[in-house]
Formats: sequence, structure tokens, C-alpha cells
Amino acid sequence: MKLLNFLILLFIISTSTITVVNADLTDDALKAIEDGYLSILSAEEAGGNVTVGVMTLNQAIDLISKGGEDNLRDAIALANEAKALGISTEQNSRTEQVYAYSRLLIFLIISFTAMILIRKYGNRVYYSLWASIKGDWRIEKA
Repeated sequence: MKLLNFLILLFIISTSTITVVNADLTDDALKAIEDGYLSILSAEEAGGNVTVGVMTLNQAIDLISKGGEDNLRDAIALANEAKALGISTEQNSRTEQVYAYSRLLIFLIISFTAMILIRKYGNRVYYSLWASIKGDWRIEKA
């Protein structure tokens, strides 16, 4: 009888320990999902393509809904992967935006400089080219 009581007590203790471990893993998994979601959200706001990150995050959510210690650990790993994808996508989007703005700025500077030079020296260059093409032929003012 004492052995049976001891085994029942041992079973109750181990069950509560498993429940606490699963509860901690579930909390960790939910926190990882939240971090991944925030990372993907900021990447999307930066203009990045977040399709793969969202799919990875959905897989993690499916694993959490299934439960189980292995599924929860896999869900945490997938959520961390989605977070890393979100961070790298956001950084790439920001870099592309800076590159696009710098190209636009360089184009505007070159265009503005060309317009000034054409305005100042355009007639002289045009008529000197005209004269060199036509040879000795001159344009007279009326």
C-alpha cells in the first residue's frame, strides 16, 4: 500500500512538473511569436517583402496550437527564424531606400548642372558646331 501511495504521489508531482514546463514553453513560444510578428511588421512598414516570414510565423502558430513539448520547441525555433527574416528584410529595405534616394539626388544634381551649362554656353556651342559642319558658311543677322 505504501508503494502504491508513493507511486501515485510521484505521478502527481511529475504531472505537475510537466504542466509547468509546458506552460513555460508555451509562454516562451508566445513571446517568440510576438517578437517575430513585431519584426515582420516593421519590415513590412519599411517596404520589404515579408511573405516568407509570415508563412514561417504561421507554421509556428500551428505548432503551438498542436501543443506538446517538441512542437513548442519547434515553434520557438520557427518564430525566431521569422524574427531574423523580418530584421534582415527591414535592413535590406532601408538600404534600398537610401540607395534609391541617393540615385535620385545625383540625377537631379547632374540635370540641374546640365541645364545651367546649356543655358550659359548652349548658343555658343551650337553655332560653333553649326559653323564647323557647314564650313565657311556664316549666318548673318538681319
